[in-house]
Amino acid sequence: MISKYLFTSERSAILNRNTVLDLVKEMGEELGIENCYCHKFRYTLATRMRKKIIQIQVIQKFLGHADIKTTIDYYMNVDTKKLKQAIESI
Repeated sequence: MISKYLFTSERSAILNRNTVLDLVKEMGEELGIENCYCHKFRYTLATRMRKKIIQIQVIQKFLGHADIKTTIDYYMNVDTKKLKQAIESI
């Protein structure tokens, strides 16, 4: 039977939040990723979307932010290398 939940045990029991966080941290350590946590995946995806020049409104909707300012404040950091390239291209 397929569960409607993303994280379940082998017996289809729902995993609690702390168990999922611990599993992600353990898997990250096994892969050599320091400080691996769920939000890091979300941040990485949003950052990659931004670098692909996806509209900020699309990223906002994807992340479920009610206020676009939240998306801008957390995910739209200025890439100093790109800023320097833009200035030099003028």
